[in-house]
Amino acid sequence: MTIDCRTRRHLDRRDLDRDEVFDAILPEAVESHGALARRGMLYKGLPSLGMRVDGRCLTVRAGESSLTLEEGERHDGVVAELSIEALSNLVQDWKSTMGLAMTSQVSIVQGEFGDWVGWEPVFRALLDGRPVHEAGAI
Repeated sequence: MTIDCRTRRHLDRRDLDRDEVFDAILPEAVESHGALARRGMLYKGLPSLGMRVDGRCLTVRAGESSLTLEEGERHDGVVAELSIEALSNLVQDWKSTMGLAMTSQVSIVQGEFGDWVGWEPVFRALLDGRPVHEAGAI
């Protein structure tokens, strides 16, 4: 039995651009795993998350039955400003939310730092289909 949950190979890692992430990768992830990620977001009690990258912001929030994506920032959630390199690394599970924070590659311009870090397992649910751990699940 293994506890290795990795879903990507180093060989497949590449530089992603902002619009590819915002317009293709995240919408496809919402289509595939949005309901699972929404469940994790609500379980953890997280607010919406806006990601501001190079003049454009995309907000991820809980919709009726799945996560939804909206252009722009909301005033009731977290807004993180990051470079395209940081966004690319986050999406490809090369760096975590905490890893980006520890290396000063993200700036929380609105909301709480703990909520930014709390989004890590929600990202893994959204992008990898790995459920957010809930008490009693084991």
